[in-house]
Amino acid sequence: MRSSPGGTGPAGGGERLRVIAGGSPGDAVRSAGAEAKERRRRVEISPRARRRRRLLTVFLLLVCLGIVALFLRAPVTRLVESRRNLAATEARLAEEEEVTRTLEERRARDLTDRYVEGEARRMGYVKPGEIPVVILDTPGEEAPGVEEEEAATTPEPAQDQPPVP
Repeated sequence: MRSSPGGTGPAGGGERLRVIAGGSPGDAVRSAGAEAKERRRRVEISPRARRRRRLLTVFLLLVCLGIVALFLRAPVTRLVESRRNLAATEARLAEEEEVTRTLEERRARDLTDRYVEGEARRMGYVKPGEIPVVILDTPGEEAPGVEEEEAATTPEPAQDQPPVP
């Protein structure tokens, strides 16, 4: 079957093809597609249908955003918590570094010969060849803090026994 220039096509689609003078059959197909687009554009959508379409679009967008928020909630919460922990850990690290610095300074001071000799002398050590001299307090004078030591070491007499002379 042969189609006439103004008739229906061989496929029996009922669609008319305009053949442009001097054009190729591809032009006719492009022009048929353009006509179909134009027909779709001509279909008017009522304002109520447009409003419904917009509301449906907004609703679906909000649902999608809600689903994304649910999936991202746990990782974001973990991220915020880890940042808080990082800040607290850095603060503790700064404190520990300060303590370490202080201890290193004390260690450097304690390792000097002068400091070691002073501590040894306070404990009663003497160098070879030196004669240790111990100074005792005179009986009338008492060193500060001696009363407290005597009170702690002297037991109180019992009530029913007379004091021992």
